[in-house]
Amino acid sequence: MSRIDLNPQEPRYLALREYTALRMDRQSQEALVYFLKQTQEIFGLVPVFAQVDASEMCDFDMKIIKALIMRFPSLQGESVTHIVKVCVGDRCKGRGSLKVLSAISESLGIGVNQISTDGKYFLKTQKCFGHCREGINVLVDSQMNHQVTLAMVDDICKKVK
Repeated sequence: MSRIDLNPQEPRYLALREYTALRMDRQSQEALVYFLKQTQEIFGLVPVFAQVDASEMCDFDMKIIKALIMRFPSLQGESVTHIVKVCVGDRCKGRGSLKVLSAISESLGIGVNQISTDGKYFLKTQKCFGHCREGINVLVDSQMNHQVTLAMVDDICKKVK
């Protein structure tokens, strides 16, 4: 399955996300493994956007998600070197986070929820990081960048290149 076919808006995937988010035991390893296996049923592998969704929904660190994918021979994960998340919560958006997102997208040459052709970068948005006072916030892997401006975008992107 090509990257073009990996659509996070796939109806079956959206239904699975909704089901998982409503599960009482969604923070259990069993719920996480179920989500990963069902995602692979839909896409043929576990795309990066689904790994990030699983991390956020089930409240597990990305390292654990990757470790589970490696531990289960039946799971095949899509991998990237760097995950870049831009806050699009109300306060950050009011401060211009959509312009920052657009600049990062242009600098990395990818759109939101897409992986670069070389497989190094994945760009995602997040509703809020909870650091509204320090926004615009951009998370690169595990490094949080606060008060990001358009002038800082090139430096942020150079760090991951």
